Amino acid sequence: MASTYDIKKSFEQNWREGFSLPDAPTRILSPKKTWQQLFGYAVASPLGIAACPLMSGNGIAQLSRFGFDIFTYKTIRSRAHPAHPAPNIAYVECDRALHHNDLQTSFYSAKHLHDSYALANSVGNASFDPDETQADIAYAKSQLNEGQLLIVSVYGSAQEKRTLAQDYCYTALLAQEAGAQVIECNVSCPNIPGAPPLYTESEQLYGILQPLIKQLRIPVIVKVGIHANYQQLHALLRSIAYAGAQGICGINTIPITLLNKQNRPFFGDNRAQCGLSGGPIRALALDWTQQVRRIITQEQLSLTLLSTGGVQQSEHFDLFLQAGADAALSATGVILDPYIAMAWHKRKHEAHYQHTQGTDNAQTT
Repeated sequence: MASTYDIKKSFEQNWREGFSLPDAPTRILSPKKTWQQLFGYAVASPLGIAACPLMSGNGIAQLSRFGFDIFTYKTIRSRAHPAHPAPNIAYVECDRALHHNDLQTSFYSAKHLHDSYALANSVGNASFDPDETQADIAYAKSQLNEGQLLIVSVYGSAQEKRTLAQDYCYTALLAQEAGAQVIECNVSCPNIPGAPPLYTESEQLYGILQPLIKQLRIPVIVKVGIHANYQQLHALLRSIAYAGAQGICGINTIPITLLNKQNRPFFGDNRAQCGLSGGPIRALALDWTQQVRRIITQEQLSLTLLSTGGVQQSEHFDLFLQAGADAALSATGVILDPYIAMAWHKRKHEAHYQHTQGTDNAQTT
């Protein structure tokens, strides 16, 4: 497999040194008349990459050649903020599908990658100086091809001069100025200590989103995590739709405790909770997608649904699209195999060719 992220290096090293992929396989674009509309933009396919450590200017420049058409720039903040010290990504011993009763469970770290592609991350919402960040976002935007879309994920925190709502808005305006086409409000990071994540507080989230959306001239979506129950999810969707958001993205990694062989927190006592991604969370993400689509339809909410969580192979994109997602995104899958989108396009092209040949043969007999 081609390596896109070195888990032995710090986040900052990976970000600044970047990665290099070989020449991408040839992609045959579908006719423009078949492209779908997403937030007012025509995108060549419903495949994308969720916000993750790969999504820098360099990462987007590299992966824009590999069949993905929706890119979510890694979460930014209003000022520089260091990542958690290395190691901050680890392999996990988990080879089964997780369910709701597995949330907040403890797992053990692994020396090698298992078939489930389970990773734990404790990066934190790291960010560079705003000037550097804006320049890198602008570079990422310049590397996109026709039919591709740039989303920028933002995170806010209460500060001396700004409230939580004001900081989210300030950061979103920075991203918009740099060239973001869509803003993603990240309200679901599982490895930021403190109060419960914002996506579980519907009324507070509404109060943050409404003024932010009024000040932006581009669409806003909200990145959320897994919910404890259907009622919470229902309240969240109504809240973000009524605030004026145009979409929802989920799920984020799920919170777990990662232990070493000595039964101590792998990332350290002050970072006991981290986020699990990869194959084990796919069943949870698919269930979430189906529930969200059901609520959107029943309540007639004007929300676009972006789904992510456990997309490791090209066939997994289809599972999410069939479950009701408007777009299917990968993160851990791309870290471990950047060719999965090209495999999806190849399979779709071959199926279309075989169907066309079969139709032509039927017409000549």
